[in-house]
Amino acid sequence: MRNRWWILLLCGLLAVAAQSAEVQQNDKAPLPAVLVMESPFNFEETVSNLRDAIGNNNFRMIREQAWDDGLKSSATSSRDAILYFCNFEMVNRAIKLDRRFGQLLPFHITVTEQDNHVLVMAINPEVLTEVMGNPQLGSMRIASRYRQIIDEGLF
Repeated sequence: MRNRWWILLLCGLLAVAAQSAEVQQNDKAPLPAVLVMESPFNFEETVSNLRDAIGNNNFRMIREQAWDDGLKSSATSSRDAILYFCNFEMVNRAIKLDRRFGQLLPFHITVTEQDNHVLVMAINPEVLTEVMGNPQLGSMRIASRYRQIIDEGLF
């Protein structure tokens, strides 16, 4: 009978400890997995501004394509574009720190027009580098450079 009480007491203490740990982890607001911003410009201007911002921040455009490229006939024009870009020097340093970084490549930003609103979307690299658990990747300021490109393209 005594062993049951000790087991119940231990289980209760473990439950309280687990709840305490959850509360401490939830104190930090979760980061959004996707960055979404509305552009004050029309679709063409937004894409052009982002292309310029990519170049101004020492990144190189790799390609630009419609998200549905190859999925339907070319008779209809898509109001979506994905801009693929890279800074090869930065990527080389990041891959030397953590080979998993290659999974994030190439960087890309999606521009879409929905209901007369132009939206700019990108995966939040801060979340991905946090998931990788390598603080050295965070020190490379990859997320801030992504945001800088988007901000420069929109404002």
